[in-house]
Amino acid sequence: MLDRECDWVIKHRLVEAYRERHQLPPSHPKMALLDLQYHDVTVLYEDSFKSRDERVEKLIASL
Repeated sequence: MLDRECDWVIKHRLVEAYRERHQLPPSHPKMALLDLQYHDVTVLYEDSFKSRDERVEKLIASL
């Protein structure tokens, strides 16, 4: 349940899934970029009518 409600849990799962999918070490520069982009309000809140899931998908697509 927390993975749908708690922002830091959502972020952690997203970052870890990306890292595993691309076989990157935690120290890879792309991981730092993803960490920053997660909080980029221009990407996540551009369309406030979209659901949280749609906004996270948009973030992933922007990487």
